[in-house]
Amino acid sequence: MKKRLRTLILTLACAGGLLQADASLASDAAEMRVIGFSADARIFAFEEFGVQDGSGFPYSNIYVIDLARDKFAPGSPVRVTIERETPLKDARAQAWAKARDLIARYGADSDPGAFAVFRAAADLGAEGETVRFNRYPRAPKVAKPYSIKLETKPFPATKDCLNASNGFNGFQLKLVEADGKPVDRLLYEDATVPPSRKCPTGYRIGAIVLDGENASTAVAMIQASSQGFEGDDIRWIAVPIQLDAP
Repeated sequence: MKKRLRTLILTLACAGGLLQADASLASDAAEMRVIGFSADARIFAFEEFGVQDGSGFPYSNIYVIDLARDKFAPGSPVRVTIERETPLKDARAQAWAKARDLIARYGADSDPGAFAVFRAAADLGAEGETVRFNRYPRAPKVAKPYSIKLETKPFPATKDCLNASNGFNGFQLKLVEADGKPVDRLLYEDATVPPSRKCPTGYRIGAIVLDGENASTAVAMIQASSQGFEGDDIRWIAVPIQLDAP
C-alpha cells in the first residue's frame, strides 16, 4: 500500500507539474561518516548515505579523495542505489563490499581523523556560515583558535534552475582567524557550479575534520542543499584546506 501510494503521488505530481520544493514536506538529507585519512594525509575518504525522496530507494556513496590534487582518486566514487524499497543497510553493505579494496589500496582508513566541528543537518540551532575550533583535537586547550567562514557566490542559473528559490549559487571558504589573530585568507572558491549539485539552494559548514597525525591537514565538509522532489535534498562536499598555507 505504501509503495502504491508513493507511485500515485509521483504520477500526479509529474502530471500536474508540481515538482516544486516545499520545506514542509519530507526531504532527503544524507548522513555522513568519515572513513579516514591515509598515513601520509594525502588521501581522505568518507561515506554519505540515505533514502531518496520520492522513490524511497536507499543509496550509499563512498568517496576517496586525493587531497593534494583536490580530485577523486582513481576508482572513486563508488555509488550504490537499490531501486526498490529495501533497508538502507543493504545499500551500505553493497557499497562497502565494492569499496573495500579501493580503501585498502590507498590506506584511506589508516587514521580515523577527528572532528573539530560537527553540525548535523537536523541541528537547527547551529550557525552554518562560520565555525571556530582548535586545530589540535588531542589537546583542545593548548593552542589559540581558528575560524572559517562560508560565503555564497552567485552564478548565472542553468536553464533547468531558472526558478531556483534562493538564486543559483556556489560558495567560497575563507580563513578569518588563525592562531587567535584576524586574517583574511581565501581557502577555496568555486570557479563553476558542477552539474552534480543540480539546483543548489544553499550551503552550510557541516563539519571540520582534522588529520590526527598532521595538524595542518583538514577537510571542510559542506552540506549542499538542492531542490528535490519533496523538499531540499542535502549532500556532502569535501573541501581540502591547509591551515598553514600562506
